[in-house]
Formats: sequence, structure tokens, C-alpha cells
Amino acid sequence: MSDDGSTDRTPHILAEFKSKVGAHRVTIRSGSAKGFARNYLGLACDETIPGNFFAFGDQDDIWESDKLARAVEWLTTVSPSVPALYCSRTRLIDETGKGVGLSRLFIGRPTFANALVQSIAGGNTMVFNQATRQLIRLCGVTDAPTHDW
Repeated sequence: MSDDGSTDRTPHILAEFKSKVGAHRVTIRSGSAKGFARNYLGLACDETIPGNFFAFGDQDDIWESDKLARAVEWLTTVSPSVPALYCSRTRLIDETGKGVGLSRLFIGRPTFANALVQSIAGGNTMVFNQATRQLIRLCGVTDAPTHDW
């Protein structure tokens, strides 16, 4: 987890969560305090964070209970040496949690070429493999407008 300079109760909430689930299961780090895009890119580029698959979650994201299982199931069908990204449409909800629709459905195939010219996946739905992470590391932490473009 990365707290990117919260001024609310976030540090306290994270500490409570860590004590609840076990200190060995949660690492909390301080982000760059330069915005969400740099924070996420900093996490992706941090070589001290181990793993085969990676996902970004924001404070207002609510994931489907099987999101990670579905993503990893698909990602394991791709050779680990091939950069791969799992994504889906975002289920939009209002402040009470009531469904109000889905994110835009793109007509074109979700290919690398399409991703170069349009944002085809919301960061809240992305799960990617180590090969993709290596590509992100090559780009480094930049002043991108957002982490999911």
C-alpha cells in the first residue's frame, strides 16, 4: 500500500488494517506526494515489491470479489515473457453504492495499437504481469497525466 500524502485519517486507517490482517501481510509506504499517477508509477517501478501480477486500487474503488482470481486465471494463459494486461469495464455506482451504468464499451479490439491512441482500460480494472511491469520500469516515473493512459 502507498499513502500519497493523505491529510485525513488514512494513515490511522491503514495502521488499523495492518494490525487486523497481520503486519507480515501488509507493507505501507509513503508515496511521492506528487499525485496519483506518480504514486502508482512509483509502485510499479519499485524493484523491492515482489510479485508476478500487479493491480492498482484507489481509495474509492470497490472490486468484485473474484476480480483478482479472474485476472490471474487469464494472465496465466499468456507466456510470462509476454507483456499482458487484464482489464474490464468499470461498473459505475452512485454514493449509496447503487449501480448507475458501465464505462464506455470500445468497439475496437483491446490491442496495443488501440491503447496508444485511446484509454481502453480504467486503472481500477487493470491487472498486469511481470513482463508488463518491466515495460513500465523502462519508462520510469514520469509526469504522465494519469497512470492508465
